[in-house]
Amino acid sequence: MASGGSAAAGPATLSGRDAWRHGVQRTIVTLVAPLWVPLAAAFMRFVAGYRIADLADVRAEFDRVRRETSGPLLVCGNHLTLIDSLLILWAIRSPWRLVTDPDSFTWNT
Repeated sequence: MASGGSAAAGPATLSGRDAWRHGVQRTIVTLVAPLWVPLAAAFMRFVAGYRIADLADVRAEFDRVRRETSGPLLVCGNHLTLIDSLLILWAIRSPWRLVTDPDSFTWNT
């Protein structure tokens, strides 16, 4: 940061090691998603009984915001539990889209 001012926001770059780690994470997500995503969605819906009101509208709004955002997009839950992260993923992306598009995973984009 420059003295007396704020740092200009520029494009984020990863070091070689961090870029490698991100690549490993994306590969693992891509390989394992077909196994756990359908199971997690089925569990949340049929076992735990979770429902998301206006699901199609929620997903359409997220798609719109994502299309209109050129920089990073931060999606946050208001609790620090694993179920919040899963519910957010389920709300903003269909299980099929999570399996077929690694960038749909909010922690990969």
